[in-house]
This record gives sequence, C-alpha cells and structure tokens, in this order.
Amino acid sequence: QDNTTGSTTSEGNTTGNSGTTGDSEPTTGQEPGSCGKTHPKVGYTGTLSTLAHRVAGTIEIIDDCSFKVTNFHYDGLGPDAFWYAASTADGEFDTIVTAQLTGTAYKGGEKEFTLNQGVTWDSIAKLSIWCRRFNQNFGDATLQPGTGTSGSNDCTNENGSTNGNI
Repeated sequence: QDNTTGSTTSEGNTTGNSGTTGDSEPTTGQEPGSCGKTHPKVGYTGTLSTLAHRVAGTIEIIDDCSFKVTNFHYDGLGPDAFWYAASTADGEFDTIVTAQLTGTAYKGGEKEFTLNQGVTWDSIAKLSIWCRRFNQNFGDATLQPGTGTSGSNDCTNENGSTNGNI
C-alpha cells in the first residue's frame, strides 16, 4: 500500500488525495438526519460539476453531521470512490468524509450521507467524489450559503427586521 502522501488520523480517516490507500477505512458517524442543526453551515448548498462518471447533483448540508444530494447522478464505476473534502474553496481534497461509494449507481434520486466520526463542517468548504486509487476528481461542489429548507430558523431578513411570521 502506498501511504507516502497521506496519513491516518486518530479517528481512522485516511487523508491525502495522491492515491493513498491507508491502513484503515473511515468509520461512519451517526445516521443521516440524527444530528442537531446548530452549525452555521447548515443550509449551505453547492452544485456538483461533472468531470467523470456522470457525476451531477445539488448538495445541501442538512444538519451538523450529514448532507443530502438531490438529483444525484453517479455511475458507481469508480474503483475507489469516496466523498472527499477540501478546507478552502481552492484547496486540495485531502480528507475522506463518508464511507466508500464504489459499486453503487445513483440515477437522479435523493441520497443522504453522514460524515465520518471526527469530521465536522468546520473544515469543509468543498466536497468531491474522489477516486483515491487514481487520484481523480469525478465532480465537486463549493458549499455556500443557500436557500435550502434545512437552514437556520432565524426570522430576520438581510436588513435585520423580522419577516412578519412571528
């Protein structure tokens, strides 16, 4: 196994996007939708680019430990595919954030994914479906404040006044 450019964190997450395989697979966190909604990135969204394997869809952070992809497309044929994260919009994808995607095809439905144990939204600005074996980005999305339904319960508009529903 080539582990020269990545490392395995204490949580068992393999990091490094240069074809690393690590000794242990990431461990999954809680069930999708079972976390609180206190993180400021809840409601952030991003549209996946299509770079390989028919990847497409819209990502929305739905709570403190999970996200959903609507109109999700991926042919499932990547031999070593995971959701990877970059900590900045222009940073490298260097952290595995979910269980492996290999072998499962998605054809336009909605799917929820849970972050691995020890991974938080604090260090995630961009998500990618990344093939670890071939160091290949299949499609990525930068997460930005969105208009998703899972976001803040704040009842103020951009001017700081209430919206009249309270």
